[in-house]
Amino acid sequence: MKKIIIILIMIKITCTAHIYAESFINANLGIDLKVGYNSVSFSNFGESYSNIFKYGFGLNKDATSIKGLFIKGGDIKYFIFKNFAVNLKVDMITIENKDILHDELLNEDTIESKLLLNALYIGTGPKYYMGLDFMKNIFPYINIDAGYIMLLNSTWEVKVKPGTSYYVDAYKDQTTSLEGSGFSASFEVGTEIILFGMGINISGGYRYANIEVIPDKVGVFKINQLNFNTMNLSGPYINGGISFYFGEFLQKSTENIKYSNIISNEEKY
Repeated sequence: MKKIIIILIMIKITCTAHIYAESFINANLGIDLKVGYNSVSFSNFGESYSNIFKYGFGLNKDATSIKGLFIKGGDIKYFIFKNFAVNLKVDMITIENKDILHDELLNEDTIESKLLLNALYIGTGPKYYMGLDFMKNIFPYINIDAGYIMLLNSTWEVKVKPGTSYYVDAYKDQTTSLEGSGFSASFEVGTEIILFGMGINISGGYRYANIEVIPDKVGVFKINQLNFNTMNLSGPYINGGISFYFGEFLQKSTENIKYSNIISNEEKY
């Protein structure tokens, strides 16, 4: 309930600011290219991931606690009004993490756990820009979107070196394919500096994403201690990137040049 109230307050602030604004984004279409970092809390999945070294090997070691994933993505925004757009967001959220257990007595690496995650998010929602007179060419904005998130080509592989006391012949094949999907939504605030149809943007927000995971039950992944069925990718994130604008923005610049030429001709007379 508190999150809903905060969102409504932010929307109210932007609408109030718009009343006093005279600076607009004169564009029909915009494209954002960005990179970022998304903090996460794996919860159910993370507990299994951190326990992989403990099962059956008598080892008091956890895997790395993964705190976040990287973001690469883009937005396509269509302007209904000069400061209001419908935004299509596409994010690829990825990480590749490897943990290796080194046995001091054997003086060699014995167990390796490698996680590869590729989650694709596609969502849409409103994007509202504030044009403020005292900040020319600087446009703070608010974006709210919701959509679908799914795992693509995601795998978790565990290798145990043959010939060691940790090796179990039944667990030769220890790669599981991670599949799943779920609902996701995000609330984002940011700022763009726009000049000559191009911009630089920086933003931050919070993403909700809970994916239902369906792993292949093979090798070591058959055991009950690794019985995970969800992956929580919720958490705050930050982005940075560049923007490109098309349409009326460029047309306005051309019109202003033509208008200046007309005035110059009139001044001659």
